[in-house]
Amino acid sequence: MKKWICIFLIPKVVFAADLPDHRFEENLDRVYESLAEPMSQDDWNDIIQNGGGVDEYEIRPGDNLWDVSRTIFGTGFFWPKLWQLNSEITNPHDIQPGSKLSFLEQGLEAPVLVEAEIEERPALTREEEIALTEDELLELKWVEPELPPGKPVRRVMDQIPPSFFDWASRGDELPDVGKVESSSANIFKLKKYYTQHIVTDVPIESVGLVKATDERGSTTAGFYQYVFIQLDAPANIGEEFLVLLETDEIKYAKNDDIKKARSVEVQGKIKIVSLVDEVKKSYKALVVKSFRPLDVGAKVVRSDFYYTDWSEKGSYLDVEAKIFGGRYDANREVLGMGSIVYLDKGIDEGLEKGKLLNVLRSNKARGIEAGIGDAPKIGSIRIIHASKGVATGVVIDSDEVIQPGDFTGNPVQIQMGQ
Repeated sequence: MKKWICIFLIPKVVFAADLPDHRFEENLDRVYESLAEPMSQDDWNDIIQNGGGVDEYEIRPGDNLWDVSRTIFGTGFFWPKLWQLNSEITNPHDIQPGSKLSFLEQGLEAPVLVEAEIEERPALTREEEIALTEDELLELKWVEPELPPGKPVRRVMDQIPPSFFDWASRGDELPDVGKVESSSANIFKLKKYYTQHIVTDVPIESVGLVKATDERGSTTAGFYQYVFIQLDAPANIGEEFLVLLETDEIKYAKNDDIKKARSVEVQGKIKIVSLVDEVKKSYKALVVKSFRPLDVGAKVVRSDFYYTDWSEKGSYLDVEAKIFGGRYDANREVLGMGSIVYLDKGIDEGLEKGKLLNVLRSNKARGIEAGIGDAPKIGSIRIIHASKGVATGVVIDSDEVIQPGDFTGNPVQIQMGQ
């Protein structure tokens, strides 16, 4: 039996990737030596003639200054010269096709060096330094600093502009015995809570519509702009109206049925300033307060803003209502102090504006098995608006996150299965 032995011959390869490229470095040095000095106009004209005498070039798609310089002058290192000659190019990496590069403008001149004449003070000897008086020392060392101009100080306003709602200083709620002197700025806060959204299950009873704005082509009007309204009945100059816009339809479950309600946006308040058409009952009105720009097509209502106060003073109702959403829609998952909540009970079940409700936690809404003691009080709600079967409230106090599915009622009468 014969056995074969295979021998592979592998040539030795020497990699020179780390060796210096002397030719390339010498070329860079020559380029630097020839181009580092300022170029005269005659030298530049000679370069143009050697490049074929071309005095301009039209930029094509894909060109850059380096390629243009290399194509016409044989080297790309003249690209800064092209940039200097064409001042309309602000970014050398972004040249526009179709524009023309000029090569015949004035050449680059050497910068003029200005030498400031500094008066040299002779050095003092040890004896001369000792002989200086105190005034002379201060005169030598002290330089009066130049202070920047100070910023003007704006004092705190004594009165709030009329575009704002009712405000009060934080000290207003303290009794006289509890008030103390303070040097801090007077801080203001809202006296009342004004809601920008309510929920209703009945149509809004309007007295007219916003038909147009005073701004041509605009469908909205902001604070201190004008709108044109059309009313169902005559109105007086100076009379004020609320402007509401019906937005999204909201579906919610109530007594195993799917009910429908609608979110309403409170946009602002307008004041009639003039009569436009007596027959059509059209008026020009000024936007005197606004949460957001008023939309053409919004409803005009004889009503004040929907608001309530923050205090927990008042009577609590034992009405059992479920929270099915919050501001904007029924998909709000996290609610807390200051949040707007929607309730599935309304006037028919005894809810009315200004009344208080205890908020009870629902373990079922949190995916926890229900049981005895699963409904502690976690917050308080004050009703800010109520319609036939739904109501809008604001959370004035909360100990933990409130969620859709939480309910209201008497915390002592714990409901099983909630």
